[in-house]
Amino acid sequence: REQYISDPASRTIIFVTTRKLAQYLSHHLNAIKIIDGSSRAVGFVTSSNQSSNLSGQTAEEQRTVIESFNQGTLKVLVATSVAEEGLDISACNLIIKYNNTGSERSLIQRRGRARAKNSKSILLALDGSIEEKELESIQKEHLMRRCLEHMQTKSEKQMKQLVEAKINQRKALQEADLVREKERKRSLEGKCYDLKCRLCGAFICKSSSMRIACDSQYVCCDPTIWERIDARVHSTKSLAIATLVGKPHCKGNGESSCNEVLGTIVKLYGAFLPTISAKAIIIDDKELSGRAQHEKKWDAITKDRFCVEPITEFDLKVMLNSLYNQSREQHFQFEAEAELAIKRALTELKKEKRPFVIDE
Repeated sequence: REQYISDPASRTIIFVTTRKLAQYLSHHLNAIKIIDGSSRAVGFVTSSNQSSNLSGQTAEEQRTVIESFNQGTLKVLVATSVAEEGLDISACNLIIKYNNTGSERSLIQRRGRARAKNSKSILLALDGSIEEKELESIQKEHLMRRCLEHMQTKSEKQMKQLVEAKINQRKALQEADLVREKERKRSLEGKCYDLKCRLCGAFICKSSSMRIACDSQYVCCDPTIWERIDARVHSTKSLAIATLVGKPHCKGNGESSCNEVLGTIVKLYGAFLPTISAKAIIIDDKELSGRAQHEKKWDAITKDRFCVEPITEFDLKVMLNSLYNQSREQHFQFEAEAELAIKRALTELKKEKRPFVIDE
């Protein structure tokens, strides 16, 4: 308000984190008539690739708002990161970042919107973490400018030499990493352990039966595993490649039931596969006097204990009918749940009218 008392022709952009907040804040500022007592002095602009029920705007709506701001009909524009670059927005003299900061690139782009004389950029931070991130971006910006100044002191020939030297350095580091990875795999080659339930100690599968699917899912490709787990339907959901259909529960060691959840069950390329969580198992190492080893993450296990290879077409063929052979009823139940999960995902996509949604 003080800005518009001293300079009624001021233009302000308020950057916020989400589309909803941009919409609500602009409506609130208009409701309290913060600018010149007008209830139509504030507008908002968001991404044009989202549906209106997600607070998105059409390209025409976006263009109309920006034109009104450029012409002075709107004095304040509440915007998401979409206004940082690419839109034809006239110079303004006040930038307000409402509990919202970003990278050093965003810092420069937002400041660049305030091109008018005596313009200002202000951060309104509601917690210390936002202030810390802003300070970090400012420091990175200063470092980037110093790097550019240093580069400008070099000739074209010197710059080519520096770039080539850096490329060779990175190549040497990558080759060294490959050598270390080969040595690690060689040291772990042939090692095989029994993987047991963390809770009751029942045998689950051999480490040699584990495979990596979809880059991060550790699945068991032993067709007999269905004999040792109780597969139950749970929270079915269609994922990017696989479909989540249930969870495997440990049946116990024969003396008593266990019911410990071992991971999830996914359908991948037609085959049902049980994923095994590192937290749910212990590694039975006979070399350490039979003492079981427990790790919380697969990264630690595959680094020091044994290697896990990517899943192959042969593994999928082995597992394709394994659940069906163990329990036809369970197989058909999972098939039905997988179909329902896919139908629900398609329904959601139709509601959004988009192949995917990226939140700002």
